[in-house]
Amino acid sequence: MKLLVVGASGFIGKNFVLMAPRDWEITATFFKTVDFPKFLQLNLLNNVKPHKVNLIDDAEVKDLAKKTGGLFDAILFLAANSNPSYSLDNPLFDLNSNICSLINILERFRCKRFIYLSSGAVYDGLQGLVSPDSNLSPTLPYAISKMASEKYVKFYSIRRKTIEEYVILRFFGAYGPYESPRKIYTRLINSFYFNNNDELIIYGDGKNYIDAMYVEDAINGILKVLLSKEKNITVDFGCGEPITLKELVLRVGKFFGKEIKINFKGEAAEYITWYMSKDQMSRRFGFTPRISLEEGLSKFVKYLDNKRLEERKLEK
Repeated sequence: MKLLVVGASGFIGKNFVLMAPRDWEITATFFKTVDFPKFLQLNLLNNVKPHKVNLIDDAEVKDLAKKTGGLFDAILFLAANSNPSYSLDNPLFDLNSNICSLINILERFRCKRFIYLSSGAVYDGLQGLVSPDSNLSPTLPYAISKMASEKYVKFYSIRRKTIEEYVILRFFGAYGPYESPRKIYTRLINSFYFNNNDELIIYGDGKNYIDAMYVEDAINGILKVLLSKEKNITVDFGCGEPITLKELVLRVGKFFGKEIKINFKGEAAEYITWYMSKDQMSRRFGFTPRISLEEGLSKFVKYLDNKRLEERKLEK
């Protein structure tokens, strides 16, 4: 397969290129993560060709299309504003990151199959069980831009016909190696395991939902979607087993043998009151997450332990 991965140097992107078949010819874009070529080299990913490009700059995207031929079997679009809360203070940055970058790629490249990683955030404002049939009316800028991006994918498929087929995945999140240190799973492990704390501050009442899967499951799901014949659909993509933030904190604490005291404070920047069903991913793509929270934590802790050990060696 000749594949373009847009935004390959992020959390999902790095895990994807590590797990993708080595006989795939992958073109991978990156921008801010300057160590991405070194990451590929260290992991012997010779089938992945990195290209540094500012996706918001149409001239740079046009140049990339010229260098690569602009025609691929499939495109996996992962690039996005990685901090939804930041969109509240800077909606223009969010619009550029989520929409303009997507349009630039859609304008300059052609493919048979386009996989767009959207977000469960499009359900902003809803409560309870949601689905792709739910009526959307988000007010968070990040959610608005993701919803609009989905429309642009359909536009380029139906009207422009530069995409033969598409799948839109409304992603509910993952955790694991290479995630941002600000993410809740890394923060909990750092606090309870590495720093040996037994107290934690939670903003809000802790009743907001989290439905993240271990990243290995997430990549397996994306691979199934890439190889499937299902097309021109929008699907919710998550663990399908939502728990509240409070429940997550207590379970992670229990995993490390701790009884955690939670101190509630202020309001949560992101407060999720909706949850999804995993039935559609199972029915359409034969995908169901397999890794439990406890198994995922074990894998993630092992990775973080090894990372710290390597960093100590480099310091010496």
